[in-house]
Amino acid sequence: MEISLAYLLCLSALLAMYLQGVRIRFYVRGLWAYILLFLCSVVSLIKAESALISFYEIWKMLMMYLVLLCVYSYLRHSKDYEVFVWGIACMLLLSFLVVVKGKYWDGIYQARGVFPHQNSMGMYLSLICPVFLAGWMQCKSFLKSSFFAISLLLNAAALVSTYSRGAIICFPIGCAVAMALSLAAGITARKLQILACMGLCALVGTGLFLSQVVYRFKYASTASGNARVFYATAAWNMIKAEPLGVGVNNWSLKMDRNYPYNPKYLEPERWENRQEERQWGIVETVYLLVGAECGWLGLLALLCWYAAIFTLGWRSLSAYRQHSQFYLLAGICSGLVAVFLQSTLEWVLKQQVNFMQMMVVYAIVASMFEQRSRALPPSVPVGLKSGKLPAARKATRIAKVGS
Repeated sequence: MEISLAYLLCLSALLAMYLQGVRIRFYVRGLWAYILLFLCSVVSLIKAESALISFYEIWKMLMMYLVLLCVYSYLRHSKDYEVFVWGIACMLLLSFLVVVKGKYWDGIYQARGVFPHQNSMGMYLSLICPVFLAGWMQCKSFLKSSFFAISLLLNAAALVSTYSRGAIICFPIGCAVAMALSLAAGITARKLQILACMGLCALVGTGLFLSQVVYRFKYASTASGNARVFYATAAWNMIKAEPLGVGVNNWSLKMDRNYPYNPKYLEPERWENRQEERQWGIVETVYLLVGAECGWLGLLALLCWYAAIFTLGWRSLSAYRQHSQFYLLAGICSGLVAVFLQSTLEWVLKQQVNFMQMMVVYAIVASMFEQRSRALPPSVPVGLKSGKLPAARKATRIAKVGS
């Protein structure tokens, strides 16, 4: 049962807010899907070989709710969304220094910075870098714009240094969506200049990293490809055989050859002479992993929860179109596109650091969705609060004519 510093800080912050009279909000829009996923994880204990190992994951899910509770309550009270962006950016600048040290001093091929694995860092950056890009395109302040630009370029280099194939493929997609959303909010000469600068940086980056990236894709281990097929086959066997799942966090135990889910048990003539990269690895997609461990309903709950997070952000875009924090929503929606695509190739969204980042993002989009109609500052136009800005402008023109 892990009790990390992050959880203790969230608990302390909740207590401090409570003592200050801040209303603690226990429910967030879309939380029903997460609750359903949690319940499916609990029910999967019926088929678990080790309830203790399952409890570790269930405990982590409870702690993630604590993180959500803390961040959401704070944001509903303070509306200080950017503090998380600046905090994450500063942490990633430190991580970049660790990447440089590891790559050029320690000789680490696939950089991971301060993260437990290179795929963890790759997915973390895939989600946050589009926010930096959108902020760079929108913010006119020289200080903020420069900070976002530096954060984007350094972390893009760090992401490529992971040589994570999923991150390298999905990161440009997230950035392209961020550019499109920023331009949809209004095309300016400054944004076009930034796009030209991004194109130039992309060319320079391609020249620096192209040979190593091509080598990574072209000469990837055959065993790695075999492993992906092997574990995906095993996960599909588990989903078909166990509607309630084999037990959350029990994947490695149920991959034993004595269980009928293992492809070597079902088709020994096909798999016996094939080598996997790791004998007891994990299926390389979060969707099949959740489906195998928590069953069909658990997979459906996960998809609904991810859809709820994205929908909250997407539905808020039009209301915040003229707002100074539009970039935050545009970047998050773009990052979510990249991360959800990348999750078809990797399972790291279930790792603690990425899970926690998802909860922070969830709290931000849910809070901004709620604040769009009631709690935006008085200086914000009425049309922005209602989410119907064009109608509000028309009403204002009619009122002026009438007077």
